Amino acid sequence: LGCYRGLRHRRSLPVRGQRTHTNARTRKGPAKAIAGKKK
Repeated sequence: LGCYRGLRHRRSLPVRGQRTHTNARTRKGPAKAIAGKKK
């Protein structure tokens, strides 16, 4: 079933409509280091 929540779970993203652009660390796992991010 391609329902929205199922897709979110498969991509391991938040299901309940939180913003993911900046957050969603719990679901995505530990942050990957991005080159030149700290500055």
